[in-house]
Amino acid sequence: MLHRNLILMIGVWGLTIAGCAPVSTEQRRSAHSPPQVPPASFAGRQFVDGDGCVFIRAGVSRAPKWVPRVSRDGEHICGAAPTFPTAVPDTDT
Repeated sequence: MLHRNLILMIGVWGLTIAGCAPVSTEQRRSAHSPPQVPPASFAGRQFVDGDGCVFIRAGVSRAPKWVPRVSRDGEHICGAAPTFPTAVPDTDT
């Protein structure tokens, strides 16, 4: 019983601490995926969206997930030259 309560208390404490970390609006926006994704034929491991934010390919499936590339401070790296200078045509239809 004591062991179970200790585990429960540690879990609640961990969730409380994780929920208290401040996250900026920019981090929340970019924390998921880029607003535009490269075409399925794109074989690169890194992609820079139209806003200059850098994403890295995660997984090797036919539909890769693009995750933000972050600095050592945990900030999303932005300000790079876009991979595609204009909008990426949607060739997957």
